[in-house]
Amino acid sequence: MTWERLDRVVTTPEWLLMFPSAWVYHLEGRWSDHKPIWVTTETIVRPSKRPFRFEEVWTSDKGCEATIKALWQTESPGVPMYMVWGKIHACRRGLHTWSKNCFGNIKSRIMEVERQLKQAEETSMQGRDHHRVSQLKKELHILLAKEERLWRQRSRVDWLKAGTKIHGISTAEQLKGTVGIILLG
Repeated sequence: MTWERLDRVVTTPEWLLMFPSAWVYHLEGRWSDHKPIWVTTETIVRPSKRPFRFEEVWTSDKGCEATIKALWQTESPGVPMYMVWGKIHACRRGLHTWSKNCFGNIKSRIMEVERQLKQAEETSMQGRDHHRVSQLKKELHILLAKEERLWRQRSRVDWLKAGTKIHGISTAEQLKGTVGIILLG
């Protein structure tokens, strides 16, 4: 079997001068051995599905633990390993939904609280509602701390050194003094 792209687009130099931002996309054709071609002057934005990542900062919210407990206690059919796999995937889907609906986007929440704080400070300068300013400052401080934890995890700086607790012992302590061995077969 020979695999060769035969589907091409042919243009003239004049056409290219008229449409300098033209793009050619080779799309997937399922029912034919030919692939459809799409010529456009706008770039296609293909949505990319980001892989699931557990965010350590979620553990600061009680809803995270409650979500995991509720999903882990659901019944899964099958052999024990398949049951565990099913529960892990249920937790992944549940945490994704929980994060979107309850935990929220920290960056947008910070911007919203900063906007509210600015309004509250203007009101406070007029001699009203001083308590609201301190309340919003406290909320902003908490959100900024959460954002810092997010970026610390994402940057992977000192991730192993900081470690995560497993059975009361951090991963850094568990790995201390160990030597990795690679067996070549």
